[in-house]
Amino acid sequence: MKFDSLKELHVWNVLCARQADGEISNLERQVSYRFEVCGNLIRYLPSKRPLTYIADYRYVEDGKIVVADAKGLLTQEYKIKKALMFWVNGIEIKEF
Repeated sequence: MKFDSLKELHVWNVLCARQADGEISNLERQVSYRFEVCGNLIRYLPSKRPLTYIADYRYVEDGKIVVADAKGLLTQEYKIKKALMFWVNGIEIKEF
């Protein structure tokens, strides 16, 4: 597997250990979420490609789905996508 940073690799190893201990389940990497844009708003996007967010990890903890990201630097693009994840999909991103 390829990781974008040492931090992302470290968090993956921690989550794998937690899964092995039974604390979490269904651990996945690089999960893509597509933002559906309503009506005519699509014409204001710089390109006609769908807007997506790729989560570093997704897993189940205490019966709830957790979407998480290992971030060293919170870019403006990430902040916008984090807000969209909450407002469009109702998902709050956990940051490591």
